[in-house]
Amino acid sequence: MTRAFFTTLLGAALLFSSDGAQAASATEAKGLETMRALALELLRAEDYDRSIEVYREIVRQTPDDATSHYDLAAALSFIQLYEEAALPIRAAIRLEPDNLKAQEMASLIFLKLRWYQQAFEATLKAALLGEPTAMYSLVNMYERGMGVAADAEQAVYWAIQAAENGHLGAMALMENVYRDGRFGRGVDEAKAEAWAQRLRDAQTAPK
Repeated sequence: MTRAFFTTLLGAALLFSSDGAQAASATEAKGLETMRALALELLRAEDYDRSIEVYREIVRQTPDDATSHYDLAAALSFIQLYEEAALPIRAAIRLEPDNLKAQEMASLIFLKLRWYQQAFEATLKAALLGEPTAMYSLVNMYERGMGVAADAEQAVYWAIQAAENGHLGAMALMENVYRDGRFGRGVDEAKAEAWAQRLRDAQTAPK
């Protein structure tokens, strides 16, 4: 994509924010959709600088839209600019605290930056929103004391929550908890076998 072609496309997408600011909301939405499509296409084409330029312009025009901040954070994360991604992902979760995708992205970004307390907070929020993978991640965080005080009871609690919500790794972990006596639990072959059977049933269940 040439610079001239890029400028033409971006200029067309920005029409609704210039002299035509009084245009109908439908026209504005179409312009925003065009900009998002352009930014994604540039990202796929590995034209990262111009992709980020468009994503930043979208945020400038829609500062109260969580999706705009999320998209910018996701693009920056994709090219491993995690520290730059921290600001927009914080904005996204501030605007929409119950946005599961944003909380998951926040957890990833903060873990990459080794900001463990913030990663824990985002992971806990995602778990409370019902995401089994986040529940399973909390097991490791509580076991290792990542961003939170180490707590074996909480580690087991979240392992059970993840397993009850269909996470296969959590089911396997619960088998090992009772097979090997992890997390302060005594060895209990009956409970270990019960979890092993649940895992087998889940693995063979029709998709």
